[in-house]
Amino acid sequence: MLRDLLVSDLHLSDERPSITDRFVEFLAREATRSGGLYILGDLFDYWVGDDELSAPGGDPLARRVADALKALARGGHIGLFMGGTTLRENWTEIARWIVREEKS
Repeated sequence: MLRDLLVSDLHLSDERPSITDRFVEFLAREATRSGGLYILGDLFDYWVGDDELSAPGGDPLARRVADALKALARGGHIGLFMGGTTLRENWTEIARWIVREEKS
């Protein structure tokens, strides 16, 4: 039986690159061997909008994390985003982004 994984309030930012490095490594190694990943609370220390993910000059940190999550989702391992002010205030946009990423 595969176990589900929970991460909470990572507050990823450029000021703490080692946390982002560890999270991306965690996604590639641990999360791919799980039943699902649940991201609780604030994933980023700031809101990452769609424009940051699609614009040529967008946020490289956001793109790196989005690409790692997209790869995880393709394998069927992504679970649910919930909680946190950032997620609560932007749930509709996050849900649309996940659906759009899954279709591409």
